[in-house]
Amino acid sequence: MASEGVADIFAAAGLEIMSLAVYVLSAWRHSRQSEEAGMKYFLLGAFASAIFIYGIALLYGATGAFHYLGIASSLTGPGGELLPGALLRGLALVGVGEGATGLLWARYQ
Repeated sequence: MASEGVADIFAAAGLEIMSLAVYVLSAWRHSRQSEEAGMKYFLLGAFASAIFIYGIALLYGATGAFHYLGIASSLTGPGGELLPGALLRGLALVGVGEGATGLLWARYQ
């Protein structure tokens, strides 16, 4: 079961590495506008990724799990010391990070 969390991490890292090529392609033409668009896309993607990864770190710190089933079981589990502030902040940051990445993807297509 531990491999499920590792697979999620590698999938997220793979998507982040793949996005670097998209940043380069958006600035491919040699004009001022395309260079500016590529830099803005890179910075927005970097901030969205940082927010998403910080949210994942907070979720792991609060629940001790990387995969969604572990997080859900700690939400509905019996008792236990759970850090609700960190858990709620982690869920919010993951949502903001995924939302910003999704909005960027939809905007630049």
